[in-house]
Amino acid sequence: MGCSNSKKDGSRDDLYHAFREFDRNKDGYITIDELRRTMKKLNENITEGELSEMMREADQDGDGRVNFREFAKIIRGEDITTDSYNHTVTDTGPRCLMDVFQDMDADGNGYITIDELRQALTRVPDTYTDADIETMMREADIDGDGMVNYVEFLRVTRRQ
Repeated sequence: MGCSNSKKDGSRDDLYHAFREFDRNKDGYITIDELRRTMKKLNENITEGELSEMMREADQDGDGRVNFREFAKIIRGEDITTDSYNHTVTDTGPRCLMDVFQDMDADGNGYITIDELRQALTRVPDTYTDADIETMMREADIDGDGMVNYVEFLRVTRRQ
């Protein structure tokens, strides 16, 4: 899977994959239960009232679920039609974060382990100690499961 050559499209790609992290059953919608589970997994302490408010703001059509277009609008503040979302592959465009994540996820299971991080860092010119790598993993692994999922990866890369 690749990214298109525009930064905006790469950003859409990242947004789509973040949406898929929330959409736990992969039906194309985020329910309040999926939102609750994802926020808990990310160690976000929010009340039921805050969850309800988030859903009310995002669920523009009032069907009790948030689709990708609604998710994009609430996150980015702009309307994205699903027709305008595509995965254009180019050889010349900058690599998107999903490509970097997939390169690091050597076994393709959707998570980066400390061994995969260590292996990925051997391909960069800087030198990292085991302590450096353990610190990176600890900072990235928000839910404490010993692995970094794509949402955690996005949060760490956005802080840079």
